[in-house]
Amino acid sequence: LRELQVANVLLQLVENCAISEQGKSVAESVIIFLHGEEKSSQVDILMDRSVVTNYCIPIMAHTLKGSEFRGMFPHLLYSAKLFQVLSRCRQYAERLVQDP
Repeated sequence: LRELQVANVLLQLVENCAISEQGKSVAESVIIFLHGEEKSSQVDILMDRSVVTNYCIPIMAHTLKGSEFRGMFPHLLYSAKLFQVLSRCRQYAERLVQDP
């Protein structure tokens, strides 16, 4: 998927206001899962768009409450994986802990 540059296509979807909230969530997660373990331009763009504040933290909070987030009920393993992947890159790990 990396060689096919799937993340670049998904970034276009994330930036498209016409995409559903569920579609945006899936796109953000796939980008993080594909490229979040090391510094990448794709994840940098998500970070610049406040993905930690607007996606990672809220999805985990809703997971722990068992409540709906962006039209879905997130699963703990799925939500925790976002943090696990991002924590493998020092710069992204620092962004995770900087969030208020």
